[in-house]
Amino acid sequence: MSLLACLVAIWVTTAINLRGVREAAQFQLITTALRLLPILLLATLGFHYFKWENWAVDPREFSLTDVALQTAALTFWSFLGIESATIPAAAIRDPERNISRATWWGTVFSALVFVASCSAVMGILSRGQLQQSAAPFADAAQLIWGQTGYYVIAAAAAIACLGALNGWILLQGQIPCTVAKDGLFPPFFGKENPRGAPANALILSSVLMTGMVLLNYTDSLQEQFKKMILLATLANLIPYVFSALAEWIWLWRQGRFEWRLHWSLALRSVLTFAFATAAIVGTGWNTIGSGMVLLVLGMPVFAWLKWRKI
Repeated sequence: MSLLACLVAIWVTTAINLRGVREAAQFQLITTALRLLPILLLATLGFHYFKWENWAVDPREFSLTDVALQTAALTFWSFLGIESATIPAAAIRDPERNISRATWWGTVFSALVFVASCSAVMGILSRGQLQQSAAPFADAAQLIWGQTGYYVIAAAAAIACLGALNGWILLQGQIPCTVAKDGLFPPFFGKENPRGAPANALILSSVLMTGMVLLNYTDSLQEQFKKMILLATLANLIPYVFSALAEWIWLWRQGRFEWRLHWSLALRSVLTFAFATAAIVGTGWNTIGSGMVLLVLGMPVFAWLKWRKI
């Protein structure tokens, strides 16, 4: 049943995106509003049922390095996508102003809601309940508002997943289309339908996504989700590493005077490189191996496109 629900969600959101960016944005606005209200209630009223003893942690032996690396990867996943606001820039009114506003304020608001809601849940449920819970937000709501609260929060979580999927479907069409128009991807991906949606890129990407879901359908939903987020995190961390290195190369070529002018850029590059590298290690060697295989598979396509330009 979960497999069928997953596939239906993929193709429903794909159909919405095939109708155009405006329709996808409207759907995103609706899902955001529907999922935020219950979570905000839990993040505020939930502190009335907060118990400090639930935050107590028994001393345990663990590797601080391993915990830090894994935390870096999971933290990056939580805020993954904020850099993607620039991708549909051609369809945004006054992108120079609105994209920066959406990125900054979206990050601040998301961080506040994320920290507040998670803190409330961790204070409402005991450690044993958290360990056994497959839906901690819904379980916390059940303790406060009963069975009705459980279903409301569960519905909000489902809507949140659907909204997130809609956003990723938008990106999986826009990115290949943009790259194809820049000549770095086959022209097939740059073709748009009459409504301006990158139909070929959307459909092929959703077919590949469907294949990945079917190949992992034997795993539990939790394990499947963990594999997906780690692989997605790795794929997004690699560009950060190369971007940080590129900034250093650019500063090096500018000379000492430019280094003094752009010392803040140099510092940000160092911190970005360090965090991205640590997070890559934190995804685990199995994930890194899978990611390298995918990168190698993409190299012949890139080489073929470069050869065509010669």
